[in-house]
Amino acid sequence: MRRHQNCLVCKKELTGRSDQKYCSKKCRDTKNNENYLNRNTVLRKRITEIKQNKKLLDEMYRLIGEKPVPANLFPDHLFKESYTGTTKDGNIHIAEFEIRALNNGMLQIHKHKLQ
Repeated sequence: MRRHQNCLVCKKELTGRSDQKYCSKKCRDTKNNENYLNRNTVLRKRITEIKQNKKLLDEMYRLIGEKPVPANLFPDHLFKESYTGTTKDGNIHIAEFEIRALNNGMLQIHKHKLQ
């Protein structure tokens, strides 16, 4: 005996197969797209933050080049471990930029040439 089931998206009553979840392809696609967006939210957020950090470093490099700069001029969010890498020398790596710590509490931005 089949109980009354409704579409998971539009809530219309389903007719046909007993294991049916959606009334149409449109509803199924809507639900799958919703699941995809929810699944990749964290990844999209990280990619956006990495792009913002790269843009910030690009602007700073354009203004000051490779001159040493006091560490307090760099925003804290730039150094989140999940958005950076570390070189063999222990320097922070973001996109094509490397942030080098100097002995006097200063930082230096180095830009690698992309091939």
